[in-house]
Amino acid sequence: MHPPTHQTGFTAIPAKKRGKASLFLCCAKATLLLAPKGGEPRSPPLESPIAKCSAGTAAGFTLIELIMTILILAIISTVISKFLIQVYQSFIVSQNIAETDWSGLITLDRLTNDIHNIRSADSITTISSQQLSATSMDGSTVQYQVSGSTLLRNGIVLASGLQNFSLTYKDEDNNVTTTPALIRYIAISATFTQNNITSSFTTLAGTRGMP
Repeated sequence: MHPPTHQTGFTAIPAKKRGKASLFLCCAKATLLLAPKGGEPRSPPLESPIAKCSAGTAAGFTLIELIMTILILAIISTVISKFLIQVYQSFIVSQNIAETDWSGLITLDRLTNDIHNIRSADSITTISSQQLSATSMDGSTVQYQVSGSTLLRNGIVLASGLQNFSLTYKDEDNNVTTTPALIRYIAISATFTQNNITSSFTTLAGTRGMP
């Protein structure tokens, strides 16, 4: 005879379905715990931070944000514009200084060479603070004369923008003289102005045979 078999009210659950059953039980317990008691209203579901972020992004910029962005861009543009203007002005000033200096150096260099090439002190025919006329080594006549704001060499404009020009004649003892035959040195002083840039130049040139 076989021993009596004890039967229970539970049915074995297959292994594949045990996971789903456990999940169902857990959800049921959670529902019972969160269920309202005595007819109390159910609390609204919590809103996900991700949903909030997504909603805010989809809404776009507000008017205040747009105004602030425009103000910031305007400030940045103003600063950059001022910087570029200063750079451009510095470039213009530097260019004017270079042109004025170049004009003065060329003038003094040409005048100094002509003074060195004067045949002799006796070859100097006309002297004044703004005029010089003499005969050079090749027999040609060289004449310098100031006309308004220009310096002429043999009637041709050598330099413009001349504000001040002066020639001082000295003898061998470095004393000022007005006698052409005694001239050994000629002091040159010139001031040029161009685009509100002023440059002054001075030099001492000796006639031929003098250091």
